[in-house]
Amino acid sequence: MAYNWMIVNMKKIFFNVLVLLSLICLPVVMSAHTIVASAGEHGTISPSGDVEVTDGETQAFTITPEGGYQIASVIVDAANVTENIVAGDGVFFYTFENVTADHTIDVTFEEIPTYLITVVVGENGNVYYNDALASEHVAVYEGDTPEFVITPATNYQIATLTVDENAISLTPVQLGGYTYTFEPVTAAHTLSVTFELIPVTHTIVASAGENGTISPDGNVTVTDGEDQQFQISATSGYRIASVLVDGVEAIDDLENDVYTFTNVTADHTIAATFEEIPAVTYTITATVLGGHGTVDPDGEITVNAGSSYDVTFIPDEGYALDTVKVNGIVRYPVEGTGYITNNVYPLTNISENYTITVRYKDIRTYYHIHVDIETAGGTVSPADTSVIEGTDVTLVVTPNEGFHVSQFTIDGNTITNSQISEITFENVQTDHEIKISFMTNSIDEESLSVMGIYPNPNNGMFSIDFSNIEGDATYQLIDARGAVVETRDINVANGETMNFNHNLNAGTYFVRIINADKVYVGQIVVE
Repeated sequence: MAYNWMIVNMKKIFFNVLVLLSLICLPVVMSAHTIVASAGEHGTISPSGDVEVTDGETQAFTITPEGGYQIASVIVDAANVTENIVAGDGVFFYTFENVTADHTIDVTFEEIPTYLITVVVGENGNVYYNDALASEHVAVYEGDTPEFVITPATNYQIATLTVDENAISLTPVQLGGYTYTFEPVTAAHTLSVTFELIPVTHTIVASAGENGTISPDGNVTVTDGEDQQFQISATSGYRIASVLVDGVEAIDDLENDVYTFTNVTADHTIAATFEEIPAVTYTITATVLGGHGTVDPDGEITVNAGSSYDVTFIPDEGYALDTVKVNGIVRYPVEGTGYITNNVYPLTNISENYTITVRYKDIRTYYHIHVDIETAGGTVSPADTSVIEGTDVTLVVTPNEGFHVSQFTIDGNTITNSQISEITFENVQTDHEIKISFMTNSIDEESLSVMGIYPNPNNGMFSIDFSNIEGDATYQLIDARGAVVETRDINVANGETMNFNHNLNAGTYFVRIINADKVYVGQIVVE
């Protein structure tokens, strides 16, 4: 029983499946929509009328105005969609996307506005529009960009071209023929053109060498009978050397460095060359008169015009400027002027020759050494002399034969019976006066050889052994200049040794012992 139940139910299930499969395999009927398309006069819409469109599909319409007409409006379902149309090649398109309902599209047309372009053409040339001679008035549609081809007659060129009284500038090439294109037309216009004979021209070839220019240069075109100027300019430091016009020198024909061809009726050449401007120079000649210094410049030098030069005076040590003359005029010393400062005479913006002489003067300090021979019997050389401050001088004392120096005084210091042969003044800083007396050798004067001085040389400390001298005596120590360093009275016993201690500078000194009527002199050296 259960088995039969299963059989019955299985049959029901199988039947239901067959019914379902049959339903699935039945064809599906899709819904459609209608677009009603219409167009007014002077144009078409395609397709037109009732256009069936399957649900969800796209439908495009082509709108074609007649010649001279344009779309006035495109109404879709009562809405103006003119701005949504797409322009093609002389036609327009509107497309319904994913159509899911009925629609309407209605197109109207209107005449395109036209404007007149007035063409005024002079003689000896033509103006063409659309490959035909342009009439006096040419009608064009609004928005068109009409082209007018201007063609001069043989040997003529465009003289003037105006559009609405505005002159159009043309290049030389365009003068031989030109096409004028209007921007999209939105108003009436006037195009006017005149023609003229092509002028006869000539070529002037202009060139310039280095260090200068000519303007204009290259191949310069000049209309027959006209004038042409050329400006010639040299660079700094140079000048025009020559201007060859057709090979002939014409530099004298320049006016303010401009050469002018007048009434040009043939081809020409003009070539300019340049040269360095020679420097203008002057001489400065400086001379020292009398020596004692130099001057810069030493002799003659050459300088450029407009330059500057410092003439420098260089005196020797101990000398200074005495007089300076420039071109014969005293420039130093001139009270209250500043021609020369710190031994420099500045020459500025030199524009003449200069001859300069200078003398120097001695500005050293001199001291006088005067010699007075009170008792004849010898000479002192030099007898009188002037000595430059700080220098050394030695006077040579020369007794005559049979005479000796008995006494001399240096700046008031008296020395008697001296055997000195030279008097030296070191680092002279003042005047000196010497008085000297000579006496015959018949008056006894002996050497200190009768006595011994030791040590010798010494350091200022020495001893004297006296022999054959006895009693009161005078001891004197004299330097090499003859000045008495020390004088003292002594009492000497025959054969006595006496010590002396002096603080002395190194040099030669003389010891003098005066005893009764005898004078004893000896020399020591202090190291």
